[in-house]
Amino acid sequence: MKNKILALVLLFPLLLSGCGRQPAVITPVIQENQTAAGQQAVVTADGTVEGYSAAGYVQPGQIIAADLSITDFTAQPTAAPAAEQPEVDSSSGSMEHGDVTLGIVVGGEAIVHPLNCTYTDLLNLNSLVFESVVQLDKNLQPSPLLANRWYYSNGVWTFVLRPGIRFHNGETLTAYDVVASYQAAKANPDSYWYNILTPINDMRAIDDLTLEVKSNGPKYMMLYAMTFPVVQQNTLEYALPMGTGPYWYVGYEIGHSIRVEQNPLWWRRASGAVSSVVAICYRTTKAALTGMELGEIDALATDYPTAALYRSLEDRMTLDYSTNTYECIVPNLRDGILSDLNVRQAIMYALDRTSLGDSVYAGMVQESEVPVIPGSWIYDPQSAIYDYSPERALKILLDAGWDDTDGDGMLEKTVDGVTHPLRLNLITYDRGTTSTRTEAANTIARQLKAVGFDIQVSVGSQAAVVKEMQEGSFDLALCAFELNTIPYLQFLLGSEGNCNYSRYSSSDMDGYIADSYKAETAEEMREAMYAVQQLTVTDLPILGLFFRAGILSMKQPLGGLSGMHQGHVLRGLATSQKTG
Repeated sequence: MKNKILALVLLFPLLLSGCGRQPAVITPVIQENQTAAGQQAVVTADGTVEGYSAAGYVQPGQIIAADLSITDFTAQPTAAPAAEQPEVDSSSGSMEHGDVTLGIVVGGEAIVHPLNCTYTDLLNLNSLVFESVVQLDKNLQPSPLLANRWYYSNGVWTFVLRPGIRFHNGETLTAYDVVASYQAAKANPDSYWYNILTPINDMRAIDDLTLEVKSNGPKYMMLYAMTFPVVQQNTLEYALPMGTGPYWYVGYEIGHSIRVEQNPLWWRRASGAVSSVVAICYRTTKAALTGMELGEIDALATDYPTAALYRSLEDRMTLDYSTNTYECIVPNLRDGILSDLNVRQAIMYALDRTSLGDSVYAGMVQESEVPVIPGSWIYDPQSAIYDYSPERALKILLDAGWDDTDGDGMLEKTVDGVTHPLRLNLITYDRGTTSTRTEAANTIARQLKAVGFDIQVSVGSQAAVVKEMQEGSFDLALCAFELNTIPYLQFLLGSEGNCNYSRYSSSDMDGYIADSYKAETAEEMREAMYAVQQLTVTDLPILGLFFRAGILSMKQPLGGLSGMHQGHVLRGLATSQKTG
């Protein structure tokens, strides 16, 4: 059956007297069998729209594209016909400009609904409108938000909600709204939140303010699953439903712009200088960057490398934020050379990650030898042990029996009378018209050549590279993984992990990962995660490089923005103040 075109009619009801402007109620015609653009988990190498296109989220545990931005996943949007655009009450404020006019990269008919949206930039915008039972603080640790306390006993978590919190339509928040939101998100496999909810086995409201949640196994780690947005249950079918956040929706012109304004009902009371935000929709990051230069927008969050140039402009305020995209080199531990830990250690010491990040990734990285975001509460600073030292790399190789016996600058090793060159193939892939990953691989090859490696770079399609990794027919693979909000690393480091392409197997590692999953307290989880990181840099099942970083660039200086991370790059906007 052909999808019905989503038709929206904006109404502006009076909800409460004396509250100022009221939020829009949007009554949608629900699409049958609707599928949002850009929701593919793995990006292929073709179909690129000017190099970077609308930003669908990436399912955790998947290899992502070689480009420098996760805001570049191919979508083939078609703008809604003009006759189908929603009518916007002119009293609702401009749909062109707000106190902050933000560029977002989405498909032409992007679904805004927080439980159904599939675009990274919409997750950021929705974080202003919706709140969750538990939030991740500036250190990415679970902390209270809509719930003011919780406790765990015998496999059951009990959350107690704050009393008196009201939705944008004036209705009081209850545990029943939380349950309804959970059920709606769990019913949509395409939702960003679907996999994050995996740790939850069952959820029920005990009374208006008490929520009981049963876990599938994880204990403290289950708190991450409670970060899904809470929607007022009677508005779940709205295209723009009601939340409890510091801003509320005023209107959405499909394919053009979205407007939100400060919510006078917010339980924490907005006190900042930004009373309205208008998000202008662009199909590509390149178009959004152009829009910023032309003055169409005054703010943009992106990890596109060109944005690094904004740091040097006097008329821009720039703030970095962390992403979940982890860059690494995967070694095939079944290879005769790479099975030797000495060789893997030599590679780590020979890599100048700082130079690589600055030259190829425009400095938009956070160096990390482990798949845990630096600065987060579970990151172990003692895991940073491989400082750039080509001298040490060469000494390790010489001590392990490698030597340049023929004077050609490449090392060899003789075993049972047979001479083996220190030759490895490094596979990677590019996407569309870019050559970023090729450049990174060639830089790595040059760095390793300086200590006696002979590295042959092979660039193929993403599908071909993934196939080689799955089959184990590779030496080294340069790639990236999108990590889950839930820091469960079994998929990458566990013996049975579906992305354990190195074929690493360690009962100790499996035990530490299991301990992190079963930890009942923050202290127990941190201890287990530290053990995972220490064993990672000891055994080197992956050769870690860095997490990619993004930049929020604004033409107006605002103070109070801090602790920003992927999905929450506007953190602190409701209480921010102009500083210049």
